[in-house]
Amino acid sequence: MTTSGSGRPMLGVACKASGYNEEAEKTASLADRSLPRIGATMMLRPAQVAAVSFLLLAATAHAAVCFVDPAGADRNPGTEDRPWKTIQRAADAAKPGDRVMVRKGTYTERVQLNASGKPDLPITFEAAGEVIVKGPASLQHWEAIVDIRKKTHLVIKGFRVQDSNWFGIGIHNSQHILVQNCATANTQASGIYARDSEQIVVEGNDVSMACLYEGDKGGSQECISIASVKGFRVVGNKVHDTTGKKHGGEGIDAKESAQDGVIESNTVWNLPRLGIYVDSWNGLAKGLVVRKNVVHDCSCGIAVSSEDGGTVQDLTIANNLIYNNRERGIVISAWEKNGPKRNIVIVNNTAVGNGSRQANWGSGIAIEKTDATGVVIRNNICSRNVGNQILDESGHGPAVDHNLLDGGRKGANDTKGEAAVRGDPLFVDAAKADFHLLSNSPAINAGTEKLAPTDDFDGFPRPYGPAFDIGAYEAHPEGAKPGAAKPKVTTPAEFR
Repeated sequence: MTTSGSGRPMLGVACKASGYNEEAEKTASLADRSLPRIGATMMLRPAQVAAVSFLLLAATAHAAVCFVDPAGADRNPGTEDRPWKTIQRAADAAKPGDRVMVRKGTYTERVQLNASGKPDLPITFEAAGEVIVKGPASLQHWEAIVDIRKKTHLVIKGFRVQDSNWFGIGIHNSQHILVQNCATANTQASGIYARDSEQIVVEGNDVSMACLYEGDKGGSQECISIASVKGFRVVGNKVHDTTGKKHGGEGIDAKESAQDGVIESNTVWNLPRLGIYVDSWNGLAKGLVVRKNVVHDCSCGIAVSSEDGGTVQDLTIANNLIYNNRERGIVISAWEKNGPKRNIVIVNNTAVGNGSRQANWGSGIAIEKTDATGVVIRNNICSRNVGNQILDESGHGPAVDHNLLDGGRKGANDTKGEAAVRGDPLFVDAAKADFHLLSNSPAINAGTEKLAPTDDFDGFPRPYGPAFDIGAYEAHPEGAKPGAAKPKVTTPAEFR
């Protein structure tokens, strides 16, 4: 076996050289679909463009292909016919541009990724078949089964990571990392955790049974935690079915100084705590967009907070479906030290059936007694929420207009605002969570273009008809399909 001076295999000899592979076109296509849509509510920032660009870089040529197999041996050269046995062996040997193919099987190990890729040569670790990576009993708190620290340009794709004493997949002080189409389960803390990093993409993953830790009064972290990350995308994930306790178990949390990020097209359900959370803690969370998500059967659907006195600034919440949560649909909270919130736009969401009927309390959209200024609540459907449809207790006079209000507690002090529509929104089938609008819905053409997103939950353009509709969906003829045009990538001159 040919080795380098350090004694590790020379990958140019040990691994099979490879050019562009059959997955490249698929990855590039997915990257195109992941591009944020530009609209009145948001322009891409440089950090977000960089995060999206990394998806495209993941489809570039690979320097070599190495193989891992449960039946292999770590003394082997890592070739297709003589694979390594452990993923860690491959991680120790990988070089920029390499593609590590991990074959079907169960691997019990902590994998520490010890090498970085380059901008045009990411290192890719990919599951070839059903690959389960289980945490060893020796795994400590704040460690992860797949552990990335101070690394750049890595792709983790297709693994099932489970049974961790702390994190499933952990990213610390790193840049340009893509975690794609993985699953995590039975983790004591977050399934996927990223901290103090830049250009992070978490896409198409399934996270369940996270935050199970019973110490410190129960629970730790969130199912997907994005802590002080600048330039991120959390898109197309499924987060569900956990039993986190008093201090953990939220679904997706952009927290502390999380900045210039998008939380989009995720489905979050059946959690004991919040579905999607933006909490600046004692930092500055700014430039965030939460859109096209589905959140149901959580405590609150989407919550905004500054628990330790920090500031949330420049946040857009748009085109979300929020239903059957136990407390509030969308809330700007007054929790803990209750820091300031600035410039929050809540537009074209559909909030239905949130609140506790037993306690006769809840709301569709609420601003609690907090220092929240520059808040806009517009073009939202709030229907059959227990208590209030829209509630403002801030005393700061948010802009509330063109919302549809339906039902609520008798005598509730709703904040109606300007140009409100009252009545049944006439959904296609609310009992089956189909909140598309029937052709005679009073929400059709009753909205305004001001700050409205350029498309709806399904991708239909706004307006589809003569004027803008209220809610997450634009009405359209049966059988119509969203336009196929790809989203436009912003040029540097267009950045805000």
